Order: sequence, then C-alpha cells, then structure tokens
Amino acid sequence: MQTCMRRLAALVLLGLAGCSVPPSQPQELTILGQLQLPHGEATAGEIVVELRDTADDRVLTEQRQPLRGNHAKLPFRLQLSRDRLTPGHALSVRAAVLAGGWARWLSEPVAVDPSRSSVDLGTLALARAQRPLAFQTRIDCAGRSFIVGMAGDVLTLRDGEKSYALDPVAATPDEHLEAVGDASTFVRTQGRSAALSVGGVVYEGCSVSR
Repeated sequence: MQTCMRRLAALVLLGLAGCSVPPSQPQELTILGQLQLPHGEATAGEIVVELRDTADDRVLTEQRQPLRGNHAKLPFRLQLSRDRLTPGHALSVRAAVLAGGWARWLSEPVAVDPSRSSVDLGTLALARAQRPLAFQTRIDCAGRSFIVGMAGDVLTLRDGEKSYALDPVAATPDEHLEAVGDASTFVRTQGRSAALSVGGVVYEGCSVSR
C-alpha cells in the first residue's frame, strides 16, 4: 500500500513539474517617454503630462514639473495602480506647457495599451496651441466642429486654425451672426439647433452645446 502511495505521489509531482503557472499581471501600469519642446520657444511655464480615461473623459494620473530655460527633450514617467483602471476603457496620454493660465503648447493624444505592464511612448512633440475662447459655444455639424466665443471683447468663430470676427445682424427670431466684411460666413442658431457657413460652404442641421 505504501509503495502504491509513493508511486502516486511521484506521478503527481512529475505532472506538476510539466505545467507552467502563468505569471500574475503587475499591479502597476508604468508609462515612459520624453517631451520634445520647440527650440527657443517655450522657456517658462509648467509642464503637465496626463493619463486620461477617454471613455469617461477623466484624468487618472498626471505629472507636473516647472519649465525653466530651454530644454530640447524632457523625460516623463507616469505610474498608476491597476485597480483604478476600468476594464474595456481606452487610455491616452497628452502633454502641455501651461503659462498665463492656459495651454500654450500641446502634444497630440497618444493611445496607451492598458494590458501591458510598461509602455514606452518615445518622443511626444509639442506644438503651439490657440488660446481658448471665453464663454465658448460648440457647434457640431456632421463630423465637423466649430467654436463661437469671445477673444478679448470680439465675438469670434473658430474653424480649426482659422478665426473670424463676428457681428450680429438685425434682430430676427433666430440669432444671426456674420463675419465682419464677409456675409458668406455666418452662424445662425435657434435653441439647440444651428446652421453655419464658412466662405459659402453651408452646414445645416448642426447641434449647439454651451
């Protein structure tokens, strides 16, 4: 009986020796990279690198450091406990240089694979950003987005990198604004709906969000 038990135990040990136990997933997600700043341009401010849950549009973690002087490249490192990740949600990293209360330089958002334990994003280049308009209204037109807001004391329509100063037209049931000196560029809103034209290209059925 004892001989049989010893043989059975030996077979079990041999079976276990032939099996590999999958390694457990690291408890932290680590993201590495470096920022490339425009030479001779950004010399003061605060650098912010953030990891964002793009599904919930919330910042999960960030790194901040002062920018003093001109640096060609600056390394960054983000770490986050995995229990703060929501399964199935996409992640992205974006960097900015803040000065005077707004983001003057921005990188493009870069997707991050949350299944990996360590991610090296390489070099993120920062480009000059437009100053945000005050009291912004967003107008979405079939995949294209426009912004109307105040640039100082000038009501402005912003289409990507282009901006148009607006003036109100004579009072009508709808709110109608035209670009200064260019009637082919206008914004007409009524409640949450809008029509918009840029240089004669008209967009109907747009939605307004403030």
